[in-house]
Amino acid sequence: MTVPRFLASTFQFNQDLNVVDVATIITNLTTILTGQTPAWTNPSPGVLVSPVDSAGRFMTLTLSRTNALLLVMTVADQNGITVCSRSFELIAGPSPTTINYFTGQYHCFLESLTGGSGSGEWLAAMMTDPTDYNLKDNQNFVIGGGTRNAGGGADGAGSLWDQWFMLESGVSQVRQRSRAVSTAPGANVGLRDFAGNPQFFPFDVFGIPSGIGLWMGSAYQAYMTDSGVAAGTIKPVAIDNATPALFRATVSPANVQGSRLMLRVG
Repeated sequence: MTVPRFLASTFQFNQDLNVVDVATIITNLTTILTGQTPAWTNPSPGVLVSPVDSAGRFMTLTLSRTNALLLVMTVADQNGITVCSRSFELIAGPSPTTINYFTGQYHCFLESLTGGSGSGEWLAAMMTDPTDYNLKDNQNFVIGGGTRNAGGGADGAGSLWDQWFMLESGVSQVRQRSRAVSTAPGANVGLRDFAGNPQFFPFDVFGIPSGIGLWMGSAYQAYMTDSGVAAGTIKPVAIDNATPALFRATVSPANVQGSRLMLRVG
């Protein structure tokens, strides 16, 4: 069995302890992304451009420091169209913040741990793979999101892990984009098998590009699992008959279908 294309990209996990200024995140993320193979480029301070895939697709991230505690990320697609501008905060006060970096050639997901390992805020951009199609067949492939709006306000558009912004008919829209796992409205069954063990499914991204709801592809190096899997937990996932893989549960809040985002770390 061949490893699926959305799992064939690069991936990396890094962690910073005792972060007191988001300037540290900008500096260290730049080092992480430009040091990967294939490497992101850094055409100007705070601007990071992902590697270009075989279909000419890429995304651009622009990071800015509003103040020591607030980091803003603006996400744009290969045409320079803004998908979103979102932010997260560090902890204010004497307890420094831990930052987790989940990165790779087609994804960047940041966690600001605001309550130990079990809670926090998120800020991210990811590309999607049009499963079973040529990469060039889907030119609407960038999603972005985060806990807060660009001004630092908690507007609710990032309160669930699967609330992502995406261009739909050329306009940025936010909506829940993962597959539902409930049997009926209000029947939250989560992602558990008959023995009570967590299940793992690709994060397939939903979109409405032309007024019709469609599945746009799978986010790179991402799975969804049951919300009962604690943040920070690392789980093995069989991605083919011979390739073991490790995915770490994120701290981004579980959604109403009882699922949680996991990203590859090994």
